[in-house]
Amino acid sequence: MGRLVYRESFRADVAAQLEYLVRRGEPTWIVATLDDLGAAEEFLGRFPHAGREVARDGDTIVRVLRLRRAPFVVWYAVQMRRRDAVVTMLRFFHERQRRPGSLAP
Repeated sequence: MGRLVYRESFRADVAAQLEYLVRRGEPTWIVATLDDLGAAEEFLGRFPHAGREVARDGDTIVRVLRLRRAPFVVWYAVQMRRRDAVVTMLRFFHERQRRPGSLAP
């Protein structure tokens, strides 16, 4: 089972997305997003290499996983050498959101 570590950028992204949904008056999407995010965290703890690989830097792989219902993607990094994977949650974006140029771990 992998261990999850959260970058401040990930926490800030989640907070910003939820604040947007609150401002828009979207309680159904708030619940779906939180449920999907919890399921994704559990899934990545068990299957850290499940997401699509988007970058590699030495023994660190950056991957992307789309949430099941809510239109968001999780960007995360996995260390290849480690026996028990450490999953670093990097960023959280709407699937159509423009992303920063560098998402390096």
